[in-house]
Amino acid sequence: MDAEGFGWLAGNRQGLSGISTADIADHNSRVLIATLRENGAMSRRALAAALGLSETAIAGIVRRLMGAGYLEQRKRSDGGRGTVFFVVEGAATGIGIHLTSTGAGLAHTDIGGHLLAEGTAATASDAEAWVTAARGGGGKLAGLAIACDEAMLDEARALARRFVDIRVDWVRDTEAALRCEQLCYHTRTERGLAVILLDETVRAGTMFSGRFFQGAHGRAGAIGAMRPASHVSTLSEVASATSYALHMKDGKDEAAWIAHAASRLLDAIMAISGFVSPDAVRIGGRLPDTVLDRLIAEIVADKALKAGHFIAADWIPDVTRLEGGMRAIARGAAMVPLRYALLPLETAPFD
Repeated sequence: MDAEGFGWLAGNRQGLSGISTADIADHNSRVLIATLRENGAMSRRALAAALGLSETAIAGIVRRLMGAGYLEQRKRSDGGRGTVFFVVEGAATGIGIHLTSTGAGLAHTDIGGHLLAEGTAATASDAEAWVTAARGGGGKLAGLAIACDEAMLDEARALARRFVDIRVDWVRDTEAALRCEQLCYHTRTERGLAVILLDETVRAGTMFSGRFFQGAHGRAGAIGAMRPASHVSTLSEVASATSYALHMKDGKDEAAWIAHAASRLLDAIMAISGFVSPDAVRIGGRLPDTVLDRLIAEIVADKALKAGHFIAADWIPDVTRLEGGMRAIARGAAMVPLRYALLPLETAPFD
C-alpha cells in the first residue's frame, strides 16, 4: 500500500519492456488457472492443446501450482486413464467493499467467483470489523479492493488506511460491476460489454477482451453530464436514482419518469454504441426492482420503435439488467485482488 493508502493500479500504464523467463512462466500459470476456471477439470493433454504448449511445459506449470496449493488432481470421472487437474477454489480469496455515501456493501469471494460471505456496514468501523472476521474464513487472502465513484475517493483513502497489513486497491464501481459479470458470471467481453449505473448520478463503463477502458484522462463513462442542449437537464438529473426519488417525493406520475429516463438513456446508449459498439449493455441501479424492470422494458421498446425509421438501430446492443444488481459491485471488487494475483492481466486493445 502506498503513501496515499492505495496501490493505484487503475489507470496506470506501463512502458514497453522485454519479457523475462519469469514473466513468461507467470503468464502461463495465470492462463492455465483461467482455463481451468472456465472449463473445469482438464487433463494435461487437454491443457497443452488449449494453451499451445507442450505437455512437458504443462507438467512444470501444474507442479508449481500444485505446490502452491492452487491446483489438485483426481482420477477422470469418465473412467478413462490418467488424471485431471482442477482449481482449488478456496485456496485464494479476495474481499471487496462497495463504498457509497450511505454505507458500504461487503463481499468475500474465492477464486472461482463464489460468495463466501456478504454483508453491509453503516460505518468505517463496522466495515473494518466485518473484514477482520472475513479474514478468518480460510484461504490465502490476495487482498482487498474498494469500489466507489470519484466523489467518494477521500472516504475510500481514509478507509484503506485502516488495513495496514493488507494489499488495498481502488477500482471504479463501474469496473467492479463489469468484473463481476466477467469473472463471477463468465460473461464474454471480447466483443465489448458496457454497464450503466443509476445511483446518485448516472455513469457508465465499458470492457473489451477483459480490459476496462478509462479513456485518455481516466474520465470515460461520465455520461451523467450529457445533455442534448444547454437549456435541458443533464442525464443524471432525469435518470438517476436520486432523480427518481425526488420525482416521486413530489407525488408525480411514475410512468412519466420512466418514459423520460428511458428516452434519455437510450440516447446515451446510442452514443456509446456509435463509437465503441459493445455487444451488450447491463443496467443496474438503486431503484425498486419493478421500476428498473419497467425502465429497461421501455428502453427495449424505444429501441424497437427506432428500428422502424432509424437505419442504425440494428447496432444498438441488447439491454438487460446487471447480474446480481448493485450487490455485484462489492463482489466484483473482491475479484480484483484475485485477478492481480492469479489471473491473466489483459493488454489494452487500444491506447
